[in-house]
Amino acid sequence: MLNGTNYSMKDNISVERKIGSNKEATSSHFHFSCEMIFVEEGFLVMNVEGVSTLLIENQLLIISSLEKHTLEKVSSDCSRYIFRFSTDFLFESVRDPSLIIIFNRSSALCVPIFSIPPDNQYTIKELFSLLLIEFRNKEDFYKNRCSVLLSAILITLYRLDSSMFNKSNNPLVKKIYEIQMYLNTNYHENTTLADLSSKFSISKSYLEHSFVDITGHSVKRYILKTRLTNAKKLLCSNDYNVSTISDMIGFYDSNYFIKQFKKSEDITPLQYRKKYFSSKD
Repeated sequence: MLNGTNYSMKDNISVERKIGSNKEATSSHFHFSCEMIFVEEGFLVMNVEGVSTLLIENQLLIISSLEKHTLEKVSSDCSRYIFRFSTDFLFESVRDPSLIIIFNRSSALCVPIFSIPPDNQYTIKELFSLLLIEFRNKEDFYKNRCSVLLSAILITLYRLDSSMFNKSNNPLVKKIYEIQMYLNTNYHENTTLADLSSKFSISKSYLEHSFVDITGHSVKRYILKTRLTNAKKLLCSNDYNVSTISDMIGFYDSNYFIKQFKKSEDITPLQYRKKYFSSKD
């Protein structure tokens, strides 16, 4: 099943337009990316971190890379665009924290759903249509253009309802965003609350409370989810053994890593890898 030592994922972005049911999404779900789903017609029900969410015509859902999700139900006439992209692609494409912050919140706070009013429906449909064309044709600089289109979608959504972006002009929100960006890069380090408090000049108690209030996760939980998301990427893109992956993501006890992974995914890391490659056959 695994040959060689490195297996790059096909793309750090994917765009598709689907109509009707999708067996893939209701069974094994192997996404390690942010996701946007825009429903043109019909409806679907998406389960995001245990919360069932109905998405109807002209609604758009945003799911972060840390959120576990599956498609529960879809109408036979459901037409929707699905845009998936890695966090790296997001951070390279969109530099303003005011826009990125929506991908750094837990669904426990609020599942970000936008109802697109009639005046903006053509714009959103056109942006997703252009994304699909760029991804299918893969002409020169197509990823650059997809970056621009992603920014255009987020700006449109921000103008529609800036409150969904969690008052991102607030200095405290920007501080928490900076901490999240630091953890996204340094999740494998043994970073404590005290370390973050000192580095970002914020008291431990205020940091702990504010981080939960703004992101929906405790610092400890955020680091854990980030580590497990990166573990899934490594399991599906390399043939590293479990012990090596455990070390790479910051678990220095592989048994503890396996325990946490199974608690999150209901299967062991090796079972997850096997299911991923079986789904590609």
